[in-house]
Amino acid sequence: MPILPPFAPTLEFPLRGSWAVVRSPGHHRYAFDFAAVAGPSGGYFRKPMWNLLWSGASVEDSHSWARTVRAPLDATVADLCDGVPDRAKVQALQRRVRVFRAKPQSKDIEALAGNYLLLQCQRWFVLLAHLRQGSIRVAPGDAVVKGQAVAEVGNSGSSLTPHLHLQVMDAPDPRRALPIGFLVSEYERWTGGRWQPARYRELVKGERIRFGEDA
Repeated sequence: MPILPPFAPTLEFPLRGSWAVVRSPGHHRYAFDFAAVAGPSGGYFRKPMWNLLWSGASVEDSHSWARTVRAPLDATVADLCDGVPDRAKVQALQRRVRVFRAKPQSKDIEALAGNYLLLQCQRWFVLLAHLRQGSIRVAPGDAVVKGQAVAEVGNSGSSLTPHLHLQVMDAPDPRRALPIGFLVSEYERWTGGRWQPARYRELVKGERIRFGEDA
C-alpha cells in the first residue's frame, strides 16, 4: 500500500452499514465511489440480477438509494448544488456493475457531480457528489460537525446507479484541484472470512467495508 504524506487528512467514513469501494474507470487513485451491498458477499440490488435484467431496475432497487450521508469531518459548507434531477432508472446492468460514466460528455460541474456538497476544513476541500435531489440539509456557510447527517445518496450527474463519490482536494474547483490522499479513522474491512478492524488506514478500491449501523 502506498505511503501517504504526513499531512494527509483523516476522515470519518461518511456512510453507515456495508459498502463496496468500487473500482470506477477513469477515476484518480484518491477519488472514491461507494455502493451499498447486502453484507460482505451480497449484491448491490434488492432484486435478483436475473429479475433486474428481465424487468429493468429503478433507483429504489439499489441498496444505496436515499441512504444517509454524514459529514466526514468538522467543516464549513463552501458550496453546494441541490437542483439536479436524479435518473430514475439504473442504466447499466452488467456482470460488473458500473456506477460512473468513464467518459462524461461535459466538463460542467453539475453535469459531472450532480447534486453535491463541498466542505472546507482548513486548507482541504471535501467533495460529496451524486446526492439525491432535494436531500441536502445544510446551506452555504453552515458549520457541520463530524457525523452530522447532511444529505442522501442519489443518482444525479454522471452516475449510472446510486452511489456516493468522495474525494479530498487542495482547491475548491474539482475540475482543476489535485485530489489528496486521506486516511479513514475507523471501520471494518472484509478479509474473506471475517470483518477485520481497521484504524487510520487508506481505503483500497475493490474491498468491502462497513462502519456503524445501517441508517
